[in-house]
Amino acid sequence: MKTKKLVSSVIFLALALVFSANAQVGNDAVVNTKKEVVSAFLSKDGYIKLAINNPNGVKYNVRVLDNRKAVWYQEKTNDSLYRRTLDVSELPVNQYTIIVTGGSEVYTYEISKSEEIKLDLKLQS
Repeated sequence: MKTKKLVSSVIFLALALVFSANAQVGNDAVVNTKKEVVSAFLSKDGYIKLAINNPNGVKYNVRVLDNRKAVWYQEKTNDSLYRRTLDVSELPVNQYTIIVTGGSEVYTYEISKSEEIKLDLKLQS
C-alpha cells in the first residue's frame, strides 16, 4: 500500500514538473511574440525591403530619404505585420537613409548601392 502511494506521489510530482516546464516555455514564447521588430535591406535586384512586426499596434512613421536628405517615400502605420517593397533599381540615386520611428524608438538604416547593387547597412537604435 505504501509503495502504491509512493509511486502515485512520484508520478504526480513528475507531471507537475513537466507542466511547469511547459508553462514556462509557453510564457517565454508569449513575451517574445509581443516584441516589435524592425528591419530594412536592399535586395540584389534593387528593391528596398521594409518589415515591421508590430504585435502591440505601436504607431510607426517610415521615411526613406535620398542622398540629398529629401523625403522620397513616407508612410505611417500601426499594422501588426507591415511589409513594403520599394523599387529603386532604375533610380539614379545610390544612397538612401531609412528612418523608422515608433514610440520612443528610432531606427536608422543607411543603404547604398553601386553598379553591382552592393549593400551597406548600418543600424542605430
